[in-house]
Amino acid sequence: MNVTPKAKSDLPIVDLKRLRKFKPTAILEEEEVRLLAMAVREFLGGRVAEMAAAHGVSFEDNARFGSVQARCVERRESLGRSIREVSRELQVPQYRLKDIESCRLKQMEPSVLAKYVSYLGIGSWFRRWCNVNAELSSRLGVGSARDETSKKTRRK
Repeated sequence: MNVTPKAKSDLPIVDLKRLRKFKPTAILEEEEVRLLAMAVREFLGGRVAEMAAAHGVSFEDNARFGSVQARCVERRESLGRSIREVSRELQVPQYRLKDIESCRLKQMEPSVLAKYVSYLGIGSWFRRWCNVNAELSSRLGVGSARDETSKKTRRK
């Protein structure tokens, strides 16, 4: 089944079967990010895509960060913890955790994300995500492969 644009145009048609194979917690490859972002643009339409761009919302960044968001939610729920409980334990406002779990990249605090990732015990997975998404992780202020390498070197 394909998504077809409402009007005839040069827009590519996105293969929904391929999109359904994405695991929410999977670290996406560049082609998968492109495909997912294209599908969102097609689904929402040009006007919404233009409004999102005008407000600095990047479908590509959200597609990339979506795996972090999904991994955090999945792990927190598997621990049987609520946002409120984690907020108290980490001594951070609930809305900061909700920023992470809702992919609100512009509002997200890097230090809170680092604490949350550590609390959830997903540090190794998150370092892999940062390596694959070095440019975005750098813009978010949450590290890169270079940062992790320098930390390991200092420990020796």
